Amino acid sequence: MSRNYPNFIEAYFKYNNDGFVPDKFHHWAGLSVVASALERKCYIPWSPTLSFYPNLYILFVARPGLGKSTAVMPAVRMLQDLKNKMDGKLNILPSQMTEAELVNQMAALLTTYNDGTFVKEQSAAFYFASEASVSLTNVYGSFINMITELYDCNPRWEKATVKSGTISIVNGCFNLLAASTFDYLGKLVTNDSIMGGFASRLNYVIQSEVFERKSSWQGRGFAKQTQVDYTKLLEDLVRIHAMTGPFHADGEYAMAYEEWFAPYDRERQLLKSEKLQSLLVRKQTNLLKLSMILSAAESSDRTLKLHHWKQAMLMAEELDKGLPDMLRESASQQVNTQSGVNAGIFKSLSKGPMKRSDLRRSLVLMGHSGQTADQTIDAFIADASDIIKCDVRGGDILLNLIGNADHYL
Repeated sequence: MSRNYPNFIEAYFKYNNDGFVPDKFHHWAGLSVVASALERKCYIPWSPTLSFYPNLYILFVARPGLGKSTAVMPAVRMLQDLKNKMDGKLNILPSQMTEAELVNQMAALLTTYNDGTFVKEQSAAFYFASEASVSLTNVYGSFINMITELYDCNPRWEKATVKSGTISIVNGCFNLLAASTFDYLGKLVTNDSIMGGFASRLNYVIQSEVFERKSSWQGRGFAKQTQVDYTKLLEDLVRIHAMTGPFHADGEYAMAYEEWFAPYDRERQLLKSEKLQSLLVRKQTNLLKLSMILSAAESSDRTLKLHHWKQAMLMAEELDKGLPDMLRESASQQVNTQSGVNAGIFKSLSKGPMKRSDLRRSLVLMGHSGQTADQTIDAFIADASDIIKCDVRGGDILLNLIGNADHYL
């Protein structure tokens, strides 16, 4: 069946764009809507034992008041409207829940669908957290560990409990759309979550630059001029939700993937920072997920084409650019840890040369003790040949970042 709009994500953006929210947030919210509508019903069959699914974990990161929640909520409302159209067969989870409740709800969400002549089962759900600092916490269990495991859409996930025995989630599929300030990154993106895998599953959509927002009275000049009809947009989402079966790549897409993978994988393994290595390990997976979503946004033919690969690559590389700053920002929030004070130094010096006294003051204002700041600064001064240049100026030492600070992440 034909679509009302040639590209759902572009139409979604035009409908929601108001100049008040960074464009990237609305675009990625549209991706989350499509991913959540596809659920586990579509996939790339990679091998007899491995398939890739189009679910995404997306985290909007910006300073307070820059429209993170404003971008999340239209996506939630559209999925709620889709759920109503589907007689409640689309599952939207509460944003406040414990691990035990998540286990119970996911296990109870088993639905069936037709994939050709086969009847298949899935336990698919969409989870949103407009304030990740409140929702993504380990309350009465390992909530984050569980959603880390759900990311790969494994055929079966089991947990043994004293009260209920073994609870199984069959063909689980979890989509996550969340928002966070930079301050919360220090609690969410820790060494444990990076090396444990959760942090590498997130797509970090970061707005670090000053964003000049526009606002017209009651939205005049923005959404009303887009010529996008919400009812027709929702009809297109219903058609996306009806898609089932495998995606296949045409020859150009397959060739582009093969030419990219080996050089990229080698380059990733040679990175000096193990944290960056870990965060980038799932770039291949995310590119395949994005490609499926971009294809589904255009048509229901389930074909991956070269322009889907190129667009997915542009989006992924744009996110990659923000990873070093995100790591430094998150580490700098970890007060009085060595990685925290190191990150604070690089964060401060990235703005330009600083006197030693000013750098110490900056670290103390971040919450680090004066003693820790002194010891770390002195250590860098003593061995600063490859990363920090030191000059004596006006009776004080001037420190200047000259090396690649990413090696120290």
